[in-house]
Amino acid sequence: PTLNKIYVTGTLAATGAIGSAITGSSAVHIGSQEVSSSVTNQIMSGAIGELLVYTGSLTDFERKHVEEYLYDKWEIVTSASY
Repeated sequence: PTLNKIYVTGTLAATGAIGSAITGSSAVHIGSQEVSSSVTNQIMSGAIGELLVYTGSLTDFERKHVEEYLYDKWEIVTSASY
């Protein structure tokens, strides 16, 4: 089956089959972070500059190209090698 994938700053954060919930080592939230089931979510202090959603899967090459574009656009310094 085809998997949806969520990457955060170039690192695979979660996967899930199309039509099902996406799961990962930690829940994926936009604008907050779930620390644990016994701790209240931490809400982000700041702004989300851009969120990209695609209707289809990107190849690794396409994803890396998009990441490089965003790093350049938002002047993000990263240790990722492109």
